[in-house]
Amino acid sequence: MAAMMPRVSVVMPFRNAARWLSEALASLARQTLPEWELLAVDDASDDESRRLVEAWSRRQRQPVRLINGGGAGVSAARNRGWQQAAAPLVAFLDADDRMGPQRLEQQAGLLEAEPGLAHVMGGWQRVDAGGRPLARVAPWEEGADFSLRGSFQHKAVLPSAWMLRRSVLEALGGFDPALAHAEDVDLLLRLARAGHAGRWLRASVCDYRVHGEGASRDVAGQCESLLFVVNRQLQAVPDRRLPAREKRGIQHGSRAWTAWLAWRKQQPELAFNLWRTAWGLSPYGAASTVLHLAENAARSDRRVGAAGGAAALLGSAPWQALEATVAQELQRPARARQRLRGLRDGLRRDLAAGSELWQPDALAAWAARASGDLDRLDGLRQAVISWLQAALAATTLEPTREGRRLGELLIGWAGAFSRHDTASCVARLADAFELIPCRELAGLLARLQERRYPGGAAALAALAARLPEEPGLASALAPCRQADPLPSSPDRAEPIRCQGPWCPPCVGELEQAWRRQPLAVAGGAGGSPVLERWHARGEPEGEPASEGPLPLTRLAGGHIWLRPPAWNPWGHTHAVAVMEAGGQRRPELSRRYPLGWPGCRAPASELEPPPAVALQPLRGPVLAVADLSAETHYHRLLEWLPRLGLALEALGSERHTVRVWHNGGRGSELSALLERCLGLGPERQIHAAEYPWIRAEELIVPGFCGPYGQPSAAGRRWLRRTLLPDPPGQAADGAGRWLWLSRAPSWRRPIWNEPACLAALAARGLEIEALRPDGLPLEEQARRLAGARRLCIPHGAALANLVFAAPGSTVLELLQPGYTPPFSLLLSRRGGLDLARCLQPERAPRALRSLLFESAVTEPIVLDPERIGAAMEALAA
Repeated sequence: MAAMMPRVSVVMPFRNAARWLSEALASLARQTLPEWELLAVDDASDDESRRLVEAWSRRQRQPVRLINGGGAGVSAARNRGWQQAAAPLVAFLDADDRMGPQRLEQQAGLLEAEPGLAHVMGGWQRVDAGGRPLARVAPWEEGADFSLRGSFQHKAVLPSAWMLRRSVLEALGGFDPALAHAEDVDLLLRLARAGHAGRWLRASVCDYRVHGEGASRDVAGQCESLLFVVNRQLQAVPDRRLPAREKRGIQHGSRAWTAWLAWRKQQPELAFNLWRTAWGLSPYGAASTVLHLAENAARSDRRVGAAGGAAALLGSAPWQALEATVAQELQRPARARQRLRGLRDGLRRDLAAGSELWQPDALAAWAARASGDLDRLDGLRQAVISWLQAALAATTLEPTREGRRLGELLIGWAGAFSRHDTASCVARLADAFELIPCRELAGLLARLQERRYPGGAAALAALAARLPEEPGLASALAPCRQADPLPSSPDRAEPIRCQGPWCPPCVGELEQAWRRQPLAVAGGAGGSPVLERWHARGEPEGEPASEGPLPLTRLAGGHIWLRPPAWNPWGHTHAVAVMEAGGQRRPELSRRYPLGWPGCRAPASELEPPPAVALQPLRGPVLAVADLSAETHYHRLLEWLPRLGLALEALGSERHTVRVWHNGGRGSELSALLERCLGLGPERQIHAAEYPWIRAEELIVPGFCGPYGQPSAAGRRWLRRTLLPDPPGQAADGAGRWLWLSRAPSWRRPIWNEPACLAALAARGLEIEALRPDGLPLEEQARRLAGARRLCIPHGAALANLVFAAPGSTVLELLQPGYTPPFSLLLSRRGGLDLARCLQPERAPRALRSLLFESAVTEPIVLDPERIGAAMEALAA
């Protein structure tokens, strides 16, 4: 009978493991995959271990080879094993662990099905010396993966849960025999550096035994080896793959974990020294660092099932010593001066590397031009520009003067976010804490993060008691105190929550419906395309030729409310909710940010609570039409206006008497449009900005026209028949002419360098007609868009008007590299447009982003005439 050819070689090193070997070998015998061989490597045992393996092997039909390891250590023993493996796949098993019965079958199945996979890791169950469960470990639930970044950040590896291809072990040389500890982490990082793909088998595949007889009892050696391995491997990674700041963050995180290990293993002096050096290595601010160190310890406790929680940590001697050291360091004047100098030096570097548009004097000039379109942050921005001018001109910077003033400006920014974006509020407060480290800021940061990071927040609250009070900040902090704490999240290193329209996973999923064609354009750098033509895969989603009327929900005594637009600086609606008279919510008629695209993996599940404003009762029937961000042109035109129009049509004769509660705005142009196109006069309108929460005798709520951000088939038809009854021919704007859509000066996603860009394009021989749509009636905007064959649109310049463009029109969208949302993709796919997207080369300097702009969403688009001209010529070729 021919000998069985193994599919998996199991390598088991052992040294004096007689107490555990029987269980390990029994777990191997129970495997549902029978085609395995065992390579048992005796690393100089002097107990019964070798005889146990020999006796067991005689009872097995699978091949068992007993190899002499020579006492060179576990790394050399594992290497001797896999080097003699007959199978293409190698699984490791430590002699004190035990495998689940399907481990080999499931891991081998993944590797055999995907030739591109180099290794597969499963989760594990920590058990005590007697085999009793302690804690389940599932690293993927904490965000761990096998990318370069993920491998360095999480270092999630356990040999007894690992299966690799023998060819990969050969290519990398296996485990480093010079390492007594962290040899598995070393191999994991080398796999990631080499680009080998790994995969999680999302199940527990083994029991990892925790006892006092293994290699892990040498705590100082463990810590030293891990830090050595991480530093050695980081040095081998070029900065283009992992920037220097990320490397420091990885070193910081590694020291934080080793400090926790030393503390839990009763090594207080080692724990303090590691925490202290982790503090010094941190690339984050002081508040974030304290929170991270404590939260890291709390998560590590939960991972191993340790008791005591935050109270045990915060009351321990090494943490108390760290807390005192941090409090003293924060109040050292030299630290504050160093922080200010570092900030100014970084600002100077950023400004020197960018265009002249970012210089404070140029910013001041732009602010003067944008004064006709002020938002509530304009005064704050003006103060920041004044601070920049003074700070860059000053010979010395004083913490009590320039530092405090900048801290107050950051608190002002935090207050602007307090009612609608707690995460941004927290980020600005943490920046302010760097400049004004006081009890009030530390306590507020603790309160705002206590649900999401309970261990870290407790540490911040304890630190606050050691810091001085700053009663002069009371009024500045008052708006920030209105913020709701960050919501709790699953036990992850980085909580996965949808970020809304610019959420990377949502956008990535949506972009799968497109094929991107890079075009060679001058100005590209680093091999990254700056101009891409987007081709829709397959046919557009089917749109029914005819539909019934828009469904209307009638609720006697129904409520509708929105999060008051006055609660955010731009006056936009961020949430809408509907409730029956009896208190039953209607989620199908409600929406709130963050709201992702169809297919979102982590949608916001919470419904908006009623706002803290007066309830306005209304008599008679009221048609309520409110949409997210309906105050902006895009959402007003594509979602709110057709929804209102279709709802009025569905009401029939009742449309002439019903009052309408809405959030579409109240400007003169909009009022004229509603009266002209819908017969809706101002006397029948109730503005939601004035009455954010109403209860009507009969509340009438239409269904949404379609998914968020997308013009539905019915909505498109309504817009075109209402605003474009007689589409012009495409000859109107000439075959070679580009229609350029512009917009008024604004601080929210402004377009910079436009006059110079248009002049340069004209000098290049390109025929450009610039149009400011916001100065024209909507019907005229529709007519002009429908008559153009080529359109160039900086993102945010009436992009929604593409709903009127004729099929086949060429569209060149201009974007800044920090914000590339998919709105144009949706419009182009629905309208059959030929879309190209051109990234402009410049973002706001890093030092200015948190001082002048709310987020990447609102940063300027700085136009590059050379890049745009080349893009236009490439598309015309």
